Amino acid sequence: MGAYGVGPYGAGVYGGTQIKFPDAMPDIKYWLKHHPYLATLSAGRVFFNIPPKVKTAPFIRIYRSGGGPQIDSEVPMSDLRLGIDVWGMSGRDYDVVRQTVLAIESAAHDLDPGTVLGPTGTVGQNISVTTALDTPDPDTGWPRIAMDVIFTVRV
Repeated sequence: MGAYGVGPYGAGVYGGTQIKFPDAMPDIKYWLKHHPYLATLSAGRVFFNIPPKVKTAPFIRIYRSGGGPQIDSEVPMSDLRLGIDVWGMSGRDYDVVRQTVLAIESAAHDLDPGTVLGPTGTVGQNISVTTALDTPDPDTGWPRIAMDVIFTVRV
């Protein structure tokens, strides 16, 4: 494995020290819920799974879709690829869904490296929005924009 490698459960060796990478998702969810650009749009409606009885749009679902530790970094860093889906509940919600996507893109652009994202201490270094695709839900017809976002975080 060399000086640094990834083992089970996200554990790695860095400079001879064993590291267990914490789950950054709760802090990323916290950041999305509390960021001032999003506070009035999503009003804290950020979920890992879509709740069965959502009553207000827009709402945001986040999930991990890839990424992992940076092997060659000087400090323990991860590039986490996330799916961020912004949902509406009817065609009339499309404008607010799009405004929410633009707010996420703006918040990502304005992130200061070294910002603590949430209460467990995940530090955001960079956020890159690589895709924002208009993909209405085929079953319900609800408007949805699916984003692919890379969060570079320090643990």
